Amino acid sequence: ALLTDYRDAIRFVHDQTVRWMNQGLSPDEVVERVRLPQRLAANPFLAEHYGTVEWSVRSIFAGYMGWFGGDAAFLSSDPPKTRAQEIVDLAGGGAPALAQAQKAFDEGRYKWAAELCAYIAMADDAQAPAARALEARALRQLGYDSVSPNGRNYYLTQAGQLEGKIPTWGTIIATSRVRANAAKAATTFSYTPA
Repeated sequence: ALLTDYRDAIRFVHDQTVRWMNQGLSPDEVVERVRLPQRLAANPFLAEHYGTVEWSVRSIFAGYMGWFGGDAAFLSSDPPKTRAQEIVDLAGGGAPALAQAQKAFDEGRYKWAAELCAYIAMADDAQAPAARALEARALRQLGYDSVSPNGRNYYLTQAGQLEGKIPTWGTIIATSRVRANAAKAATTFSYTPA
């Protein structure tokens, strides 16, 4: 029965994703519509512990259609820093944008608070420390709310990175390169024949 439910859940998510794709919906629109039927959602063994229905929908969509969601407005975007600046400018600058991010956080809209803070940190150096701190708080809350250990790990790890408590991948890679170069230098010698 457990394996049958597992199979049915996988088939349902797949088939419903394809159904909505065939209706011309974007990945974000499909994510809004695909939910496990109550019978399957109530099964504790189908809880979103490893992955999530949302991630599966996005993966299925990308597997069939690639990364492009179908809206030509997003076919080729400006660089992230340029987009961030435009969004922050629309809000009236870094300080008003940060106030909106705080409002979203206070209202429990942690996803938007984190996203807006990421834009602010890219676009406004003066507001970046406060934006990173609020983003870390929003990500931490998303992590606490996440049933998926993978999602929780991503949220909490990035929160720690924003707070300077956990090294970023860039720091880890740079440190590894320094260690590798030091080890190489220690074992390399030059020989000059007499």
